[in-house]
Amino acid sequence: MDTGAQLRSAREALGLSLASLAQKTRVQPRIISAIEDNDLPSIPPKPFGRGFVRAYAREVGLDPEQTVRDYFAQFPPTPEVSHVSDAAAEPWPARTSWFGAAALIAIALVSLAVLRGGAGDDVASEPPAPVGTVGTTTERAPEAPNANGTIGRSADAAPGRKGLAIVLNADRACWVTATADGSRVLYQLLPPGGQYSIDATREITIRSGDAGALRVTVNGRQTGPLGTDGQVRTVRITPETAPAFGVRTGQ
Repeated sequence: MDTGAQLRSAREALGLSLASLAQKTRVQPRIISAIEDNDLPSIPPKPFGRGFVRAYAREVGLDPEQTVRDYFAQFPPTPEVSHVSDAAAEPWPARTSWFGAAALIAIALVSLAVLRGGAGDDVASEPPAPVGTVGTTTERAPEAPNANGTIGRSADAAPGRKGLAIVLNADRACWVTATADGSRVLYQLLPPGGQYSIDATREITIRSGDAGALRVTVNGRQTGPLGTDGQVRTVRITPETAPAFGVRTGQ
């Protein structure tokens, strides 16, 4: 007697129907029928098929491991299609939910897409940050929040001095990345009310995931929001363009 027929005989001896065995093992009736008929193409590949046969044998009182070995020894060897352990293929409800992890990954991907994509940029977007640099700076790391509830550091260039002194104020949470004279100094999510000061000699480039949420002060002069609500925008400010920045419509 082949192993499939042996399993069927054990099931019938216990008075179990295909439906009742399916309910006990959580294996679909069509797969149970395929196991009994030794219909290997209709049985899920290893390791899942092994888990189903093991569950069947356990429920009808046969030795699970020996039954699995005998059952699959009937067929020619086939290439393994998965490296998942047999234990992971047991036909029982999943022990771990991955929805929370999937949600966090989706949020991270959306945030990166906002920073890297979007129309209306004034300059090309900067290259992606190296792994492990999100929320930190490469050349100059931001300080912890100070007593005023702001983050960042004080500008070294005073208004009126040749160069640039820029202060960013977030009205609501928004992703911001910035470079000063070619060196990245900011790459993080500014919280509502967050502030960051940047100084440079030649140029400052700012990219925001929500330009309407970010107010800019250039060399002591408030220029208003960087753009419109929800707009992804990149701007480049130099000592020559600083006096006119924010004056023209659309800046």
